[in-house]
Amino acid sequence: MPAIGNSPSASPAIAPAAPAVSGALHLHRDNPSTLLEAVFRDVEEQRMTDLPFLNPRLRVEAVDFADWQGHWLGVLITPWAMNLLLLPASEQGWPRLTQGAIRRVAFAAGNYDFVASVDARLGELHTCSLFSPVLEFADQDSARQTARAARIALTTLDDLAAVDTHAAGEISAPLSRRDFLRRAWR
Repeated sequence: MPAIGNSPSASPAIAPAAPAVSGALHLHRDNPSTLLEAVFRDVEEQRMTDLPFLNPRLRVEAVDFADWQGHWLGVLITPWAMNLLLLPASEQGWPRLTQGAIRRVAFAAGNYDFVASVDARLGELHTCSLFSPVLEFADQDSARQTARAARIALTTLDDLAAVDTHAAGEISAPLSRRDFLRRAWR
């Protein structure tokens, strides 16, 4: 099961950022799931058709987007990747980053690097890759279950312990993304 990105580390909650992007910040006052699905379906149709790393058993789906520290956090499943996404709900606490800048975010399960992107329809969003490609998923339901487990385990240590019936006390060292997801499925 390939996991992409850096392992969690003991670095500060937010790494030094590049200067802010210019222009107004696009705030998502309401749950962005419907808009995310529309934008990424367009990406699939316009840029991803017939690529060999697409999983034809998967479709674009925004999973469990909810408020996290005043912003939107959830998982986006596509036929080519599964990513954690952060989108701004307010200007407060949202670090404005340039395209490609990295933001380190502290969660209950550890620190994870998110890459800033800017989209004409979505505005600024921060993405952390969980799986890329997603060829190992047999169907949409298994991808959705993995996305939900990752979302729960990422933000709540109590939920991680409840999912991991084999846990023997607290997690003493940061987990790699691969180990993090393996623990959630035990």
